[in-house]
Amino acid sequence: MDDDTLKQSFKEMFGFPAYDFQIAVARYLFDGKNVILQAPTGSGKTKAALFPLLYAWSHLRPEIFPYQGIYVTPLRVLANQFSAEFKHIANDRDVRIQTGEHGDDPRFEADLIFTTIDQFLSSFLTIPYSLGNRLANLNAGAVISSYLVFDEFHLFPVDNQGRGALATTLHILKMLKGITPFVLMTATFSKTLIDYLCQELDAEKVVLNDQGLQRISSQKKRYRYVAQPLDADAVLNDMQQNKRNRVICVCNTVERAQSLAQALRNDSRSQDLRVELLHSRFYASDRAQKELGIRREFGKDKSQYQKEKTILVTTQVIEVGLDITSDALHTEMAPASALIQRAGRCARFAGETGDIIIYDVLHDEQGVFNYAPYTDQKRGDDNHDFEGQFKLCERTREVCQTQLKEGKILTYSDELALIDKTHTPFDEQMLSSLKTNQHFISDSIKTAFAEQDRRTARDLIRDVDNRQVIIHPDPETIQFPYRYEMINLRRNTLLAWCGRALDEANNRALDWIIKVALPIKDDEKYQADTEAPEQVQVPAIQWWSPPFDARNLANAVVGGGIIAINPRLVQYDSGIGFRFGSNGESAPESPLAPRTSRRQREPKVMHRETYAEHIEGLYRVYQRVLQERTAAAQRRLEKVCNLQEGLLDRSIRLMFATHDLGKLDETWQEWAHTWQEKVSQLRNDPTLRISKEYMAAHTDYDESNSQEKQEERKIKPRRPPHATESARAAYGLIAALTGDNDALCVALISAIICHHNAALRDNHGAWKPVPKHAKTAFNQAMKAVGLFNDPTLIAAVQKKPLIDWEKGFDGGQSLSSALIDTNKRFEVILYLFLVRILRLADQGAQEQP
Repeated sequence: MDDDTLKQSFKEMFGFPAYDFQIAVARYLFDGKNVILQAPTGSGKTKAALFPLLYAWSHLRPEIFPYQGIYVTPLRVLANQFSAEFKHIANDRDVRIQTGEHGDDPRFEADLIFTTIDQFLSSFLTIPYSLGNRLANLNAGAVISSYLVFDEFHLFPVDNQGRGALATTLHILKMLKGITPFVLMTATFSKTLIDYLCQELDAEKVVLNDQGLQRISSQKKRYRYVAQPLDADAVLNDMQQNKRNRVICVCNTVERAQSLAQALRNDSRSQDLRVELLHSRFYASDRAQKELGIRREFGKDKSQYQKEKTILVTTQVIEVGLDITSDALHTEMAPASALIQRAGRCARFAGETGDIIIYDVLHDEQGVFNYAPYTDQKRGDDNHDFEGQFKLCERTREVCQTQLKEGKILTYSDELALIDKTHTPFDEQMLSSLKTNQHFISDSIKTAFAEQDRRTARDLIRDVDNRQVIIHPDPETIQFPYRYEMINLRRNTLLAWCGRALDEANNRALDWIIKVALPIKDDEKYQADTEAPEQVQVPAIQWWSPPFDARNLANAVVGGGIIAINPRLVQYDSGIGFRFGSNGESAPESPLAPRTSRRQREPKVMHRETYAEHIEGLYRVYQRVLQERTAAAQRRLEKVCNLQEGLLDRSIRLMFATHDLGKLDETWQEWAHTWQEKVSQLRNDPTLRISKEYMAAHTDYDESNSQEKQEERKIKPRRPPHATESARAAYGLIAALTGDNDALCVALISAIICHHNAALRDNHGAWKPVPKHAKTAFNQAMKAVGLFNDPTLIAAVQKKPLIDWEKGFDGGQSLSSALIDTNKRFEVILYLFLVRILRLADQGAQEQP
């Protein structure tokens, strides 16, 4: 397709002409290249990133470009916003959200998924936050076969040791190079960092310069530095003198935002204006309502404004996620990249002008600027070369003091130059940390793949230092505390409060300060939460109230768990949010969270089917959905893995035919026939009986029938395992089809072993196929997937039998040499790709007629 065709299609989709950079992104992707896109907020990056997927759906064959897209954001609010915006553009395509709040797609099955970086990384690393350990290997294959978009990736967490979501994302993209197309988008990375990423990821850089920006908008932003703290007087004086109607104030901490909002509301000059407050310490329901009002009062459509004059006081939560604008933005000093992000909420739309006024922060007890939360533990040590957040803020202040004291209109190029000047030393140190610790990241990823060790998330995704807090007068009455709306507080913030709370509780003769929900240390004590998604089993809890001393309170906070706070020690209202300290009244208890949008798991209902019918069902699901969904990935995998064209498709079909070979064992069939007789009796239905020749893959079973559940446990012999036995029985056929490609061979074997559970089990039991009937059933299955007359397999069988249909094999042997090696890139990728196809087809075979 040529550029004119792309431009015409873009206009038809979005209703306005495409900018050159938006077409450049599509052109690079369709030419097989990945992209790093740098453009200012509000310039159309999201449409540029999603256009290739929308175009592929309508105009390209599935093997050319992926038909599934995963859009990854740093924050939940972004995922929610983009999903609502693009659902109508996607027409009849399935668009869903997968976040901690909205679990609409825990198995990553939609055509377009908006998700967070935490959900994305946990899914690829086989420690998915949305699924349990049994399904841990299910979602990674979706990542491999999709088109990936990473929005605002400069906000992905990374610590000063080069660990966290940013480092892990870069490592994964290097793993998937040449297989999975992707776009990384940012507004505020330095040139040093962008150039490094392009080199590491072999990606093309698309940067929107001032010339390109002139076509998009004509807004002007004037930056000015003021050598004084941000306060209500400065805001109101500026608002009156310059006749402003919409003003945003950004504070670095929640406490400062709350104080400023209160001061503005109490000032007599605020009688004719409204002061809104938004920060992270509101309940999700209150925050959602606030965001709706803020989008209306600060949005692009000024006809929707209900107030003539409004001030929004907020924190870093404003930096991404809200498509709003203002006449002026007052902000406390912060890193240059954060200042530019905040400035994106001033004069955001074409034709607007605005002012960004940057203020000093207050001093701390040592007399130095308190840039919290932009601080680091090494600020006061002897390592003066450490480029921490404090030094970054200091350098930003120096540049602002030098260049912006008199005020200056900055173009986007000027903003990037400001970032380069302030962030380059910081970014160089971060790059050094990324390079130094890449082996640690690599080893941690291998551990996650090999063991599904969820503890690796602390290094690979983020080391969450927050505590979830509820307010409740009697927490011992709560069995499921996670049902309540919670407030996330930094651990150190809670620790700092504990000393003050201890004094207040003693003075007021309170009998408790906090209580912590701790799991009972007994594996047998689980409780079913029937109202939770998929009717999860959660550990039973007990509430612990730490003794009244600073050490025990600190240990309780550090130890983790959901924390209930005595409502007599804190405050909460929808106008100001959560605050420490009492106003003489008890705070209201935390409300129950709205019911999740996740679908509850329906009771399992199985229907009997023969082996051949089951395999035919898998192949049917593959042909209807999965073949098209994975076609582009198959083509690219064959290229990078040096596989014969079409070999992956034949391998998938052989995987279907062989994945349940273990069920053709005499003992397994004896169990199946015994149970089928029992269920026919329980249901008083003789038509459910099956003949001796019937080689069952599934039997009738209704999980909601308590009698069936009880009787199934009594059936003798017990149903033997079959997954590893299937892999052992299929080994000869798989090796014959894959030839000298060891990576594909071990990936297929591993996928069959792990098609019910993510844990690789190398030891297998004995397998004695049912005489005559087992071979007949398998031949029927091979015909169902179109491999009965495969030339490669026929030639191999003519040389020697690949399955011993008479004797089978003994148990106790190991398949360890035939399993994937997590040190080998292609073995891991092929395994994750194949096992998802097998598990989804296996699951769908019973669901679809």
